[in-house]
Amino acid sequence: MLHSERSRGQCLNTEMYPEFAVTPSITGAPTQISDCVVQLNYSQITGIVAGASYKFTADLGSYITVREGTYDGAVLGAGYSPVIVVSGSGADLFPHYNTDDQCDIGFDCELATVQAFLICQPPIATVTAVDDCPSNSFTITVNVTSTGDAPTVTLEYDVNDGSPVSIPGIGAGEFV
Repeated sequence: MLHSERSRGQCLNTEMYPEFAVTPSITGAPTQISDCVVQLNYSQITGIVAGASYKFTADLGSYITVREGTYDGAVLGAGYSPVIVVSGSGADLFPHYNTDDQCDIGFDCELATVQAFLICQPPIATVTAVDDCPSNSFTITVNVTSTGDAPTVTLEYDVNDGSPVSIPGIGAGEFV
């Protein structure tokens, strides 16, 4: 039987597939890496959040070794699908697919996915109200200093219990 380079359970393959890095969804939904990895491939997963957990799944139950930083980097975890690892540094992750913990290879196509479980850092914002008594009004400024582990936030408000107004896609900054 053919083997990839290995130390029992710490498989190291040399054929990247797909040929591009995959970014997992930040919504927590599973993201397809490929619908046809074989048990001699590895993949590159980018956009990693340090401290977050990532679940790797191969639908035929392959043995998965997840490395961090480079395709031959330190092993974060290994086992039969699914495998969950926690990113230490936020560096790219590299799942390697094999048939077993002996690092045997195979040629069966299987669907591979990654699912991010972010650390749920909430956004940070401050609100400042400025009264304008002569005109019987006031102004509210919202200063978003962090969007947490989301790329953007949605600002929602209403005036005198009217219909809510939503402003989606806000990054860090001041909004009046």
